[in-house]
Amino acid sequence: MVSLAGFWCACSSTPLAPGGSTLHWSEHPRTVKRVWSRDLNGNVTDLDVAAETSTSLMTLIPDYDRSDSIRKPVLQLYDRSGDLLWEYPLESRVRFQAMSSKNERIFVSTYDEKLLFLSAEGKVIQEVPHVFCRPKVLNRAQKLLCFYDDEANHRAAFDVFDWEGKKLKRLTYRLEPSMLKVSEDERHLFLGFPGGVFLLLDDQFKVLKRGNLPGEIIDAALSEQEGGRVAVLYQVIRSSAHEGGQKVALYNFDRKLLGVTFTDLHSERILITSKGEVALYGNSPRGQHVTGYHADDKLSQAWRLSDEHHADFLTRFLARANEIWVGLEKVQSIRNGLRKSYVMGLNADGQVDWGVDINTEYGAYLYDGAVDLQGETRLTVATDGSKVYHYRIGE
Repeated sequence: MVSLAGFWCACSSTPLAPGGSTLHWSEHPRTVKRVWSRDLNGNVTDLDVAAETSTSLMTLIPDYDRSDSIRKPVLQLYDRSGDLLWEYPLESRVRFQAMSSKNERIFVSTYDEKLLFLSAEGKVIQEVPHVFCRPKVLNRAQKLLCFYDDEANHRAAFDVFDWEGKKLKRLTYRLEPSMLKVSEDERHLFLGFPGGVFLLLDDQFKVLKRGNLPGEIIDAALSEQEGGRVAVLYQVIRSSAHEGGQKVALYNFDRKLLGVTFTDLHSERILITSKGEVALYGNSPRGQHVTGYHADDKLSQAWRLSDEHHADFLTRFLARANEIWVGLEKVQSIRNGLRKSYVMGLNADGQVDWGVDINTEYGAYLYDGAVDLQGETRLTVATDGSKVYHYRIGE
């Protein structure tokens, strides 16, 4: 078990001592075992773990501080035991990558405006030119959404492809979208647009709900919990009609507003917990935090985990099974030229189920993981020192 000294947890069941209490572990903390590690000959820029097979897909770019570095970008796929299954050299850097849950298909969007469809064996099935999009996988329907975000400067919201690379459909809207979110069961989609406009779609891309929030959408989350819920984090523009600041709104799929509140700390990420409640992650000059909110009409605060130091990089903020996964950096803990960070799993009450120490050179790392078909929780971490670690998280 790792030491997480210095972070503190404000939980509703525990009074705070001056300056904050110590971190709260859950009643049944989980074990963490490193399964394999690798020292790579390049820097990892992208990392994804297949949900059902725990294979790890990574994009590497040259590390010119190493004499044995690769000379061009390359895709690498490792199995759950750490064996390299294949690698595929690229002519351009990867903008976004995605992988199906059983790694039957790999999808890569590059900066030279190509969309690649690769097989499980690393063979190119289709190459679609003149495409600058973010791939989103629909495993159940075996389709790919090619999402055109606001950087793509594209009139469409997204194109729909089958897994062989054939374009099936295009969805357009009067505004350029800024985000696309897909529910875990892939039956609902959220499209966010500038000006607080959003759409809730079903899996046939039919509009179920239109909304218009008084501000700019920062992040959103979908969940099938409690009959289906949508949580939106947005920045309210100060005006004569509205007080400025960040707000969180929680809706159900029947278009009913369940609760709304202002946030007291700056936040960038939002998710819905296994209890159907809301959690936020933030990183600002006031420090890092993860905050949970009850699903009542005022979205009252339930718990908070925080550190007073600002992290140099934003972390992933993931809902995995019944846990919240987050990375926090202990900025002042710098020894032998290395910086200390932690990746941890929290339960829905903000208590720590497990944690992993991460040493980095500059505070940059990537992580991803899932509960696979064998019922095991797997985690892969890639650091800025060209190191990759794969863990099994036990009960």
